[in-house]
Amino acid sequence: DDLGEILYLCFLFPPLALSGPEEAEGPEGGSLTLRCVYKDGMQSAPKYWCRAGGLFLTRCSQSVKTSGSEVEATNGPMSIRDSHRDRAFTVTMKELTTQDAGHYLCGVERFGFDDTLRVTVTVSSGEAGGREGLGGGLRGRETTRLNNNNNNVGIC
Repeated sequence: DDLGEILYLCFLFPPLALSGPEEAEGPEGGSLTLRCVYKDGMQSAPKYWCRAGGLFLTRCSQSVKTSGSEVEATNGPMSIRDSHRDRAFTVTMKELTTQDAGHYLCGVERFGFDDTLRVTVTVSSGEAGGREGLGGGLRGRETTRLNNNNNNVGIC
């Protein structure tokens, strides 16, 4: 039965809920901005950006998180703002230092396991202040390596 096979595959390999950059880069002393896009139905869920690392249950450190609303949230030089209409949240990191380089997670809180997307942040030496780049005129420079696997609209 074809429907049974499709449902079985959907259970084993559910469509991913987030898409965005695999890598992002900003200049030392400057800023970077990136967007993480989520599936419909996740608008009211809290979104977050955090440095990957820590124990299994606390996978993050240095985080900034929305309450599920569209109000901008900040934590030091990091900020996050959700746009329910665009089904995307925008993350900004300011005053970048070489210590900011590393692996981060775009995340959407869900019951059970959160939906996350891993992003590698690099900090380049050079002029401060950010540069225009990919992402519709967002400040900073996003590399062209994007994770778009999650934009699929499937039958699952």
